[in-house]
Amino acid sequence: MWRGIKYGATRLVGMSIGTISQIAFVEFLLIDPAIANVLKIGVGILWGFGASEKWVWSSNKPSQDPSTTLTSSDD
Repeated sequence: MWRGIKYGATRLVGMSIGTISQIAFVEFLLIDPAIANVLKIGVGILWGFGASEKWVWSSNKPSQDPSTTLTSSDD
């Protein structure tokens, strides 16, 4: 349940970032609106993957999988 809420929150923020970036591309950088829309989608995808990886699907617990830990051998 908690991850679902966090995921929804990252999507809402992503939509806001996309809208703001499109406005910035068109109004300030004077990019054609069709191209700005494609760039907006790219910004939204980058935000979505980054936010999901960091805040939604990350685990606060360190990995205890023995296959991923380094072992030292005293040969």
